[in-house]
Amino acid sequence: MPAIAAELIPVTRIVVAPITEEERANNLAALMPLLDRHATDAERVPRPNLADISDTLIKAHAHATSPAGAARWALLAPELFDTRSIEALRVFGVAARAVAAALASNDDQESRAKLPVDLVQRATALKARVQRYLEYHLDDQPVAKRELDGIRVGTGYLDLESDLRRLAVLIANHTALVSGDRGFGATDAADCTRLADAIAAELSATPASPTPWVDRLWSAIRRVYADEVRPAAEWLFRRTSSDLIFYPSIYAGFGRPRGGTSTEPASTDPSAAPTPSPTEPSPS
Repeated sequence: MPAIAAELIPVTRIVVAPITEEERANNLAALMPLLDRHATDAERVPRPNLADISDTLIKAHAHATSPAGAARWALLAPELFDTRSIEALRVFGVAARAVAAALASNDDQESRAKLPVDLVQRATALKARVQRYLEYHLDDQPVAKRELDGIRVGTGYLDLESDLRRLAVLIANHTALVSGDRGFGATDAADCTRLADAIAAELSATPASPTPWVDRLWSAIRRVYADEVRPAAEWLFRRTSSDLIFYPSIYAGFGRPRGGTSTEPASTDPSAAPTPSPTEPSPS
């Protein structure tokens, strides 16, 4: 009988190189061309968890550049897969950490000092009350429950604004179900939107907010990782799950698009065309 679990379960091991000061210093210069090339979305999205995404990207890069991983990726024809996408993962991963830190600092130092206390108290109280009855009535609805789970972990006032807007949508979509709750108010959806607008108006005067960096960085990461690298990895490592675990979804917490069956949002690029399946490589 095997002495350790690793002898029963195949495990692929990788070495993740630490982020150096030199790499941090040069990150912006490497990042800007990637953003210019890939950050194409104009619409705002709920703030992603950049810390988790950074970890995913850096580990995916480490696997893809390891000897075994690189040999597998090399089987893809250049006309079907741009290998620059692999190198971009590390750049995005390092940048995501820096942007996450900037966001936390911005929330704590600028946004908190700017918002009126009364506005914060009313918005926070409304969010808590609405969450309570929505969570009670929608606990058995997986899509709505994932949405509420994402709202629950929000921190900072930018998240508070986004959470109120998401709650307003949930109320509007499930009014018949929740309207009988004693905690429900007929104007709750409108109040969520009104207070979110008030928060947005207060925050709009904050100079040099890093929020636009989130939108651009998230757009570029989706283009490179979610639209290119991960689909290719799902095919390339489909027979070796111990390798495929290094390429997880980055949409955790975002929920399933309404009316769809896919667990990941579809690309919003109207020019995007389905990528042809690569030629089957010989088993390695």
